[in-house]
Order: sequence, then structure tokens, then C-alpha cells
Amino acid sequence: MSQVKNDLTKLMEIDANLTIRLLIENVGSLPTEKVLTQLEMYPKLQMAYLNSLFERNEGEEFVDFAIKLYAENEPPLLLPFLRKTAVYDIAKAIDICEKKQYINEMVYLLGRSGNRMKALDLLVNKLGRIDSAIDFCRENDDCDLWNSLVDAAMKRPDHITELLNTAGKYINPLNIIEKVFFLSLHYSVFCSFSLACIISMNFFLKS
Repeated sequence: MSQVKNDLTKLMEIDANLTIRLLIENVGSLPTEKVLTQLEMYPKLQMAYLNSLFERNEGEEFVDFAIKLYAENEPPLLLPFLRKTAVYDIAKAIDICEKKQYINEMVYLLGRSGNRMKALDLLVNKLGRIDSAIDFCRENDDCDLWNSLVDAAMKRPDHITELLNTAGKYINPLNIIEKVFFLSLHYSVFCSFSLACIISMNFFLKS
């Protein structure tokens, strides 16, 4: 292993897969910390090495570092990694994603950490994904979440329509109608008429 220790970067460039396999099989001779240090200029090689380590159910203490690597070098692979990995510092992961403005990843992490209201807010107000917000509320089966979603939907008629069309089993349409008519008092006659038409049409379709 002395040759591997001395020429690790060169060996990686020649045959990364073979070198990683040798490193994993001889982790006692060349600790993970030293490997990562020698590969610090090659983050994707660091990721490849760590992934091989994780596949052997080893290297759990480096998961947080791997999340940072994914966020900085392979953003599309970050969310799948977060979903399949059981143990990591969620607060650190949220901080990384917040700085990078990775909204989908933040929604997942906030939901996993129990901060579902903030996750819902991101879905509705940052992503504008009422469909994903409805799915999120279904998955969590929380009355407070549904109530918050209804309140948020009042800002957009198309969101009201989507709610009435897809979430009728989970929320009382009459509650939505009451909220809309209450809010319509503060809008123009045209706006009130438009909202009333939306409600009437959906109510008719569901009757």
C-alpha cells in the first residue's frame, strides 16, 4: 500500500474504480481522513470513494461531509442521497441547503425534522406548487397543515380551484367557500364575481 499512499492522485487518474477498491479493502492501512485529504482537490473522487465506503455500511462519520460535497459539486444527486441516507445532522444539512437555496431539499429536510409548516410555506410561496403542497398534506395527515394550506390558497384563485378539485376528501369545501366569500368583501365586484364563479363551478361538479 506504500505506492498507493504516495501516488494516490495519479492512481485515481489512471483507474479510479480499481484504486477506490484497493483503498476500501485496505482502509486500516490508509485511514479515510488521509484519503480525503489527499483528494481534496478532486471532490468528485472524494464522493466516489465515500459512496463506496457507505455501500459497505462504513464511514457514517463522514456523511455530513458527503452532503456538503453533493451540495457543492452534484446538486441533482443531493436529494436522492438525503432520502436514502438514514443518519446525518439535519440542522447542518438544512443550513447548507438554505445557503444554496435548494428549496426541494429544504422541504424534505424540514418535513423530516418536524418543521412541516415551514416546509409547506416553501412549497406554496417559494415553488408555487399547490399540487406538491396537497401531496405533502396528505402524506402528513395533519389538520393544522390543511388549514394553513387553505389559508395560503386564498391568495390565488387557481390554487382554490386545485384544492376543491383534488382535496375534497381531506377538507370541507364549505370552509373554503366561507373564507372566499369573507375575503371577497375586500375586493372589487369583478374579483368577487370571478371567485364566486370558481366556487359555483367546482361545487356543481362535486354535487
